[in-house]
Amino acid sequence: MKPTLRKAQGNIEYILLIAAAAVIVIIGLILIRGNVLYQGGQTAQANTEQWNATVTHNCDLGIPCPNGYACYNGNATCMPNLLTNPGFEVTLGAEWTEVTASATRTTETKVEGSYSMVLNATGAGNPLLRSSCYAAAGAAVQHNLVFSAKAALNASTSIATARITTYDAAACGGAPTTTELTFTRTRWTSKDVTVAVTGGTSYQVELQTYPSNATWFDDISVIQVN
Repeated sequence: MKPTLRKAQGNIEYILLIAAAAVIVIIGLILIRGNVLYQGGQTAQANTEQWNATVTHNCDLGIPCPNGYACYNGNATCMPNLLTNPGFEVTLGAEWTEVTASATRTTETKVEGSYSMVLNATGAGNPLLRSSCYAAAGAAVQHNLVFSAKAALNASTSIATARITTYDAAACGGAPTTTELTFTRTRWTSKDVTVAVTGGTSYQVELQTYPSNATWFDDISVIQVN
């Protein structure tokens, strides 16, 4: 074979080797990228599963639920809190109305978050803080709501109450049925009660102190459990 042909053949073989090596490198990069994407997908899925587990189970560990959730002790899971601003973490708005009372957010004593609310009487009658009216969601069948409240009384306070009133019509109209939680201790106390409500009706929460007394409330919740 002539030297020129041998040289050309060598060049071709050299080019083919380079091309083969490039193909191998490309395939390797594709495999690596695919594995990275797979691992990333697995990580994202794991993070999502971990978040879901946290949302649904973290009150097993005594860790506060995420914002907008409350711990349902019946199965130790975090479930949506149906009330607006239930821990008084933001400035009170239309979701809470004062009735012959002064409601003040305070950081001096609280259960969860950064604030609680201290309620003082400003006049005669029944000083209280009343929530907005909420519609009972779901079909027109009976559901169970778990109403929970935490309260602390000062030394002179003899009693305070938190109550939920359910109505047999929308917009908090019709026949009312009231269920009360009574607090008589000076330290923080947590209480809850289960009430029945029919989908399509309504309910409202009231927190009450008494004249010349002060009561701290925190972490009020209403959870629909079925």
